[in-house]
Amino acid sequence: MEERKLYSVAALAAVLTTLLFKYLLGSDIYTITAQYALLPSSYDPQPATLQVSKKTGKVVEVFGGIRKDKKVGKLINYGPSQILLPGLVDTHVHINDPGRSEWETFDTATQAAIAGGVTTLIDMPLNSIPPTNTVKALVEKKAAATGNIHSDLGFWAGSVPGNTKHLSSLLKQEGVKGFKSFMINSGVDEFKAVSPKDIEKAFKELSKSANKGHNVTMLFHAESSNKKTEKAIKKAIDSSNPADYNTYLQTHPVEYELDAIRTLIMKMRKYPLIHVHIVHLSAAEALPMIRQARADGLKLTVETCYHYLYFNKDDIPDGGVEYKSAPPIRDAANNALLWKALNDGDIDLITSDHSPSDPLTKNIESGDFLNGWGGISSLGLGLPALYTKMSADECGFGLSLGELVEAMSTKPAILAGLHGKKGLIEKGYDADFVLFEPESAYTLSENDLFYKHQISPYIGHTFAGRISRTYLRGVKVYDRHMGGILDKVARRGVFV
Repeated sequence: MEERKLYSVAALAAVLTTLLFKYLLGSDIYTITAQYALLPSSYDPQPATLQVSKKTGKVVEVFGGIRKDKKVGKLINYGPSQILLPGLVDTHVHINDPGRSEWETFDTATQAAIAGGVTTLIDMPLNSIPPTNTVKALVEKKAAATGNIHSDLGFWAGSVPGNTKHLSSLLKQEGVKGFKSFMINSGVDEFKAVSPKDIEKAFKELSKSANKGHNVTMLFHAESSNKKTEKAIKKAIDSSNPADYNTYLQTHPVEYELDAIRTLIMKMRKYPLIHVHIVHLSAAEALPMIRQARADGLKLTVETCYHYLYFNKDDIPDGGVEYKSAPPIRDAANNALLWKALNDGDIDLITSDHSPSDPLTKNIESGDFLNGWGGISSLGLGLPALYTKMSADECGFGLSLGELVEAMSTKPAILAGLHGKKGLIEKGYDADFVLFEPESAYTLSENDLFYKHQISPYIGHTFAGRISRTYLRGVKVYDRHMGGILDKVARRGVFV
């Protein structure tokens, strides 16, 4: 009898302790239940219960199933019409601020990000003025961003001819994730292309840091031209119509990508500690040599972009300069091979390569492909666009939503050194979430675009699913059902 009393007292004490714990933490922690959530254990959405700390902005606990017994604080329930996903991570955006804020600003770009479920951006070192090639330039960029970002933000620094001495110091700066180089004309005078000798100098310098245990990631726009080819191209298109996309397509042949990637692999064999990442792969013909380099143990990763998967050259009308990118969108057969490579794991991740400009620089009115700015505006559009292709099985490989999100969130976070913080719904990670409505079809209009200039090749396209809500570090920052951006003044983004 005495034993039973002691047991009852102990049980009561446990209950009271639990209630006290919930009371003390209730003001800080809240609970989300979702009928469908994408957890690390499966590519298939499943019921889940999450405890989130408003104070730390972290996921406190994750439980499988709808667990009413795990409710702490306020309860937010999301039903079967939407799927709870980790916040997306876009590691390839050109925000252009400071110096070209007439093209894009931190404020407008990061609004577009959270409206599209992207909670973390990594900004490229160009096309801002100055480009982020020195610590001083990085300080200027951070000053422009401070107090003006709605999503979290990191930076790629520039590796250009003549700045080798700045690389090691840049690598130590808060928010710097690695370096970006162009192997062909970048389109702006202040960010010069690197030669094979410049690449070797940078690899040699940064191998010192790699030898000390630092991760060194170098991104490359992998196209390289030569005077002989350029001369032949110029002759071939001399009398061609500049508003015809096929004219522009001739100016960036597949060989440009193949030659550049071949050069990078050769340099990597000499400096194997350097992690090389090829941005915006367009030419599927490069995949065999990429596979071989990986099989040989080289630290080589690859991304492609929304537009190379969504469009092919036959989709592009005369004068449709909003489709112009470098490298260019190629034919349907190439498009299919890129989807296959994504399915096979040969392509690691997908980014936007959001590279906006104003309508005049883009040559919107004249439709001149040869002289208009070569960049596609698409920040925040990737999930609904690519989900649409997949749900219609146009890609032909039966990819799941979970695999798509892995390529747009988990793996970009790893590339940027944010694994353990971003890219998964998991205990200890930032509470960055996006709610996606897979059956809310809509036709994209200019009014849906939050970045500075409402230019996009996706306007007028009907998407099968839609973003409904975005959380950044535990705070709901976007709700389509409540007017969109919830607090344009707060700007809750931080440097990561």
